[in-house]
Amino acid sequence: MAHTYRIGAAGFAHGHIFTLLKSFTELPNVEWVACADTVPATPSLTNRTERSIQRMRDLVGPVKAQKVVIFVGFGTGTSESQIKEETDLVNELNEDLAPDGISAELLVTPHEEHLAKFSAMLAAGAPPDIVMPIGIGGVAELYDTDAWMDLQPLVDRDNYDMSDFYGPTVTLHTYAKGTLGLPLAVYPSFIYYNKDLFEAGGVDEIPHKFGEAGWDFDKLEEISRKLTLDSNGVSSDKAGFDPMDMRQWGYDESWMDFAGLARQFGATSATGVSDDYKTSLWDDPAYALRAQWVNDAIWKKYMMASPENATEAFALAGNPFLSGVVGMWHVHTWMMGESFAQAPFKWDIGAVPRGPTGVISAQVDADTFVMAAAGKQQDAAWEVAKWSCAPGNLERFAMTWGSVPARLSGTSIFEKSFKEKFPEVDMQVVLDAIDYGDVPNHEGWKPQPAKVGDAVGAAIDTVKLQQNDNCAAIMLDLDKTVQGLLDEYWKGKS
Repeated sequence: MAHTYRIGAAGFAHGHIFTLLKSFTELPNVEWVACADTVPATPSLTNRTERSIQRMRDLVGPVKAQKVVIFVGFGTGTSESQIKEETDLVNELNEDLAPDGISAELLVTPHEEHLAKFSAMLAAGAPPDIVMPIGIGGVAELYDTDAWMDLQPLVDRDNYDMSDFYGPTVTLHTYAKGTLGLPLAVYPSFIYYNKDLFEAGGVDEIPHKFGEAGWDFDKLEEISRKLTLDSNGVSSDKAGFDPMDMRQWGYDESWMDFAGLARQFGATSATGVSDDYKTSLWDDPAYALRAQWVNDAIWKKYMMASPENATEAFALAGNPFLSGVVGMWHVHTWMMGESFAQAPFKWDIGAVPRGPTGVISAQVDADTFVMAAAGKQQDAAWEVAKWSCAPGNLERFAMTWGSVPARLSGTSIFEKSFKEKFPEVDMQVVLDAIDYGDVPNHEGWKPQPAKVGDAVGAAIDTVKLQQNDNCAAIMLDLDKTVQGLLDEYWKGKS
């Protein structure tokens, strides 16, 4: 027997009616008819409406609560201070989405355990609904398994406005398999420099403007050698310098991705693999030239620390720059945490120099969220994701992670926070650096990413280990290894 219910505009004025209707429209044998109210709203009509709603609640029961699990561990976001800030944001999210019966909770996993934990949950048929934050490299870890959901149908369904996101950030999260995430956070790279060491060495500070005339790798080398000192205070560009007794280094880039750095020397790929993922490009002379530059910088020019010196000099500080014995450090914004605000020396940031082929490349990292394709409550997860990406919320998440918000409208919020934390640092360098990021990205997917990554890491370790005038041979060996891994992968697909 079919039942017909009528509800007018006065009924729709009540805040929770949409939530109720979502459940009611699924009832069998029930027909809903919308009609205009013919009687002005009165207390008695309101009471009748409320009684009708209550009767319908009694009929179908309460709206089922949905708890969305946010997995944290694929990237940043796992420090105590970050967890506290993330928890505060999730608490606000829960208040805002409570009328819809949606809540969220964090599942924080140490980074070294993230892949094993997520894979186990996926195998058990109970994957977390959202992974956030996750970088391009994190997406790549499971890209080939189709673990991530294409969000484009949801974007299209809701007519979700993408115009406020910084252009390159949208491209970074768009793949052949679809839109796997919305932009959240951008981590451009640039050069941090120790102003105290520059002043002590009588060296002019580096340019802040990208593309400034004369700011190239030759100038970088000149400054770096003046800032590299032995225990007697002799710089590496002077006679009498003792490379066996070094106490200060002019430059460090050890936390950067080598394939991405090779773009500065003319490499066409930031991954070392062709666009169709079938051919290794490590035989490109640009990689050999960049590798030789690194080897010479350590063992001939004496401007960068060897692996042994780095372990001894930087371990206690946790990174090269905070050791106080590195003049310049090329790295991303994600280092701008509380420890940098409390650094025991004055510092600022400057532009990345132009490479020998005229290219200016400052590789960029980017964080997003992804939704598990096997998730059981994707609509609820999408609402949580949209809340997290909304103006005002996205900026707070991004700055918790030490990044630039991916929304153009969030620039003023970022500026205010940045200037409060780092009043003497040139924020414009951070914003300008985004334009020089690598798209496609150095963390982009490639076949057998873990094995290829291990092979590249081993080759670069060899480059740094001892003086070698033929780093091209190391790159050619790497090329053969990577090509073998690519061939193995595609053979398995045939």
